[in-house]
Amino acid sequence: MLNQPIFKISEKLAFLTTADRELTDRALLVQPGIGGSQIIVENDGTMDTDVNLESLFELVTTRPDVIESLFNSQISNRK
Repeated sequence: MLNQPIFKISEKLAFLTTADRELTDRALLVQPGIGGSQIIVENDGTMDTDVNLESLFELVTTRPDVIESLFNSQISNRK
C-alpha cells in the first residue's frame, strides 16, 4: 500500500503530539493520547519529525485515498 523510503514519508507527512485545536482540525489522522493527540498532518516542508510507524500504519489502512494522493501521484508523474 505504501512503498516509499522513510525520508520520502517524512518529506510529505509530519507526526506530532499536540493539544492545538487548529492543528488537530486539519490533521489527516488524530489519535487521542496522554498529553495531547497524536496527529499526522501534511508536511509543508518546514517540519522535521520522526515517522511514527503505528500512526502511519493507521493512516495507510484507514485513509488509502490520502496515501494515493500524496505518494502515488508523485510516482505517476515520473513515468
